[in-house]
Amino acid sequence: MLDKMMGSDNKFHKFMGNLFYMAVVNIFWIVCCLPVFTIGASTTAMYAAAFKIVRGKEGRLTDEFFGAFKRNFRQALPITVIMLFTAALLATGIISLRGMEDPNSILYGLLIFLSVAAIAIFSYVYPLLAVFDNTTPVLFNNAWRLALTNLPVTMMCVILNAFLLLFAFTFPGAVAYVIGPWVVFGFALAHLIDTIYLYKIFEKYMPKETDPEEETEQEA
Repeated sequence: MLDKMMGSDNKFHKFMGNLFYMAVVNIFWIVCCLPVFTIGASTTAMYAAAFKIVRGKEGRLTDEFFGAFKRNFRQALPITVIMLFTAALLATGIISLRGMEDPNSILYGLLIFLSVAAIAIFSYVYPLLAVFDNTTPVLFNNAWRLALTNLPVTMMCVILNAFLLLFAFTFPGAVAYVIGPWVVFGFALAHLIDTIYLYKIFEKYMPKETDPEEETEQEA
């Protein structure tokens, strides 16, 4: 039993190995997010790395991450601008309403709903960009459709991707104790869990990969 628990085929062992892989990638992600306008390309690259390990094809960390970063940078840039503009607009509205003595509860609820919807859509846009070759309008169109038709996974992604923000909003006094560990491996854990479930959704739309050995046999 001990041999089975410690063996390389153990699921927990594999998950922890993948989490370590993502924690290393997380360092690249944080550094590449620093210019702000590269957040989208960096997030897409992180998802590309996560999808690769979920498919059991880890490869080299730097090659996979920076290859995806460079490949998707041009398309991710306008998506990042849209995301930042949307976030700034919604955050300004929510903060303004919270500062009022008698805020409009209907408008406040609408802004919260729109914020959740925006997080949900962007939770699909970047993974879709990492896996599929589509135009930006098609990515957004597919993102909202998948978010709506896979609500349990969507809500899980929203909670994971907005965890730090939600925690700071709910427990502002305790955020200092959480932000350190979350920055070190929390984002990696969130992206890895997201990818495990998103892969199951995306898999039926992915082109089937052919084994090089099989191709050689067919050619022969």
